[in-house]
Amino acid sequence: MLEMLNPSALDVARFAASTLQFRLAFAAKRQSLPWADAAAKQLKRAKAARFLSDKFCTPPESTRRLPDLARIQHDAQKFFGWDAQLWREHEPEISAVIEHAHTYDLEYLSVAMGKEAKKTQRVRSYRWSAIGRKRGTMLLCHGWEGYAFNFAMLIAHARRAGFEVHSFDHLAHGASSGDKGGMPIAVETLQVVAKAIGKLDVVVGHSLGGGAVAWAMANRALVTQRAVLLAPFFDTYYLTKLWGKAHLLDADAVSLLQQGLETDSAMTFDEFLPPALATGITQPTLILHDPKDRMTRYKDSAALAKLSARVELQAVDKVGHVGLLADAPTMQRVVQFASGK
Repeated sequence: MLEMLNPSALDVARFAASTLQFRLAFAAKRQSLPWADAAAKQLKRAKAARFLSDKFCTPPESTRRLPDLARIQHDAQKFFGWDAQLWREHEPEISAVIEHAHTYDLEYLSVAMGKEAKKTQRVRSYRWSAIGRKRGTMLLCHGWEGYAFNFAMLIAHARRAGFEVHSFDHLAHGASSGDKGGMPIAVETLQVVAKAIGKLDVVVGHSLGGGAVAWAMANRALVTQRAVLLAPFFDTYYLTKLWGKAHLLDADAVSLLQQGLETDSAMTFDEFLPPALATGITQPTLILHDPKDRMTRYKDSAALAKLSARVELQAVDKVGHVGLLADAPTMQRVVQFASGK
């Protein structure tokens, strides 16, 4: 639902049309649910759960963001609030990030959404060499409806500080393949990319990417010296309820959605909550989060910091959920922490 942050009239119209179409299709799925035969009813409910899960995990077409200057300028205006003057100030730096990106693809067999859905996928990946003497390797993991070049400002800062930087587009995002996304797929793809890179000094995750990084560290599926979580996402219960409200679903339908997501991925929502993550995170971890973030909850970040002595939380005021990626002091703090300062 990121497209509904700072929406234009066209964004609202598109979202309304998509929601109406979805509601009509789901109503048709539910018509035959209250059958007398218990087995048949259970089968219909399982199909309805799968229908909801598929919808929830399908990002909007706008996620197919190619890393050209026009796309990044559009997003900077929409999500960062940059006017023409700010864009002109940052355009040379962002152009350099695009120009110096080494692009390559990784292929792997995805099983994140169940064995019956396994398929060979292609992950678009990027690498930037350090400027000057190399001091470490940094991997960036973007969020839902994002793409690798969301991190353009951080990439520029990190390269100047001596980091070799890697990033990638999640499945169904940017230039990667696939038509489904979500936390289990993000976790799986993160591990594939990290394994291909090798030794990592710091991993940075934004939003859903932050949750994926936290889970992977807590479950020993990602080896890194440090981590930074930017406005991380932890609570799928909250998100599914929010999504259900936006799509006019009743409580039973939201329950079906939750059932479908957990069944398809063979993972539970509880695995991503702070109490489940805290004991497994042993690396120094910094969370940067706006207390008034409208997409992910600051209180969840505070809970993780309270439960884990390895996690430090710093409030970043008045930047919003996506805007912190363009906030120079925030990006500088990320680089400082990555450097062990």
